[in-house]
Amino acid sequence: SRSREAAVDFDTTVKTSGTRSLRMTLRGPSSVGYEGATQEVMVTPGTYRFSAAVRTQDVSSAGGIYFRITGGDRASRVEVGPAESSGTTPWHKVSSEVVVSEGVSWIRIRIMRRPGPGAEPEHDLRGTVWVDEVTLSKVG
Repeated sequence: SRSREAAVDFDTTVKTSGTRSLRMTLRGPSSVGYEGATQEVMVTPGTYRFSAAVRTQDVSSAGGIYFRITGGDRASRVEVGPAESSGTTPWHKVSSEVVVSEGVSWIRIRIMRRPGPGAEPEHDLRGTVWVDEVTLSKVG
């Protein structure tokens, strides 16, 4: 997937486990937020643990990468992060509890990026973010 702000694809060389990770190559104005890769998941009511591993390289922005999790009803929303994402960081985990209400049968998990504080349109956002080991496990 490509947009003015980012290119998203799979990377088979940089990963924590398995065969690939999701790579986002950032390349747009720092004042632009980004709503990227999305996955919809069937769920039953209850409590879940969401987690993901994130790594960055040469990211030139104070804005953080985070995950937005919304219920199928769109009334409920959980934001996980922002993950430390400026500069170069090793793999690190972000996680949160997610409560799924009665009547919700699916949730949407979306990777997002907030513009940095005081971001100016002429400052280019550059760098690479990898995401791996995304899990949603029912805990109650």
